[in-house]
Amino acid sequence: MKFFKLSSYQFVILFTLILTSCSDDSGDDSINEEGVDLIVGEWLFVSENDYFCGTNEVATERLAESNRIYVYNEDGTWQEFENGNPDWTGTWESLGDGSYSFYYNDDRVTQVWELEFVDNGNTMRFGIENPCEGETQTYTVWTRQ
Repeated sequence: MKFFKLSSYQFVILFTLILTSCSDDSGDDSINEEGVDLIVGEWLFVSENDYFCGTNEVATERLAESNRIYVYNEDGTWQEFENGNPDWTGTWESLGDGSYSFYYNDDRVTQVWELEFVDNGNTMRFGIENPCEGETQTYTVWTRQ
């Protein structure tokens, strides 16, 4: 009987540990609580920064000289506005793991870029060079409007 009691307690403890230690890794870091991709919305270009490899420390910051806004729609389309004037258009698609495919209508070109969302999805770092080469890696920085 003692053995049965001890085994029952061990089973309960083990089962509790298994349930509480499991995490939900099935989600995508680029999807918000409403199930909408974090890229959806209006983004203002802030700067182009060089980061020291493997850190969030800025080595060089080049601030935006114009008012450039990208609008990414839920239907997978996007449009760029330069100083309020429509410029580029195209489509986008999330490829998972932070990678996105962008099709540029005017050039009929598709490019794949890595994006990272920080500050609760209110800042987007748009990768230019990947992987890190030399001492720095370059990103453009965008803020949600």
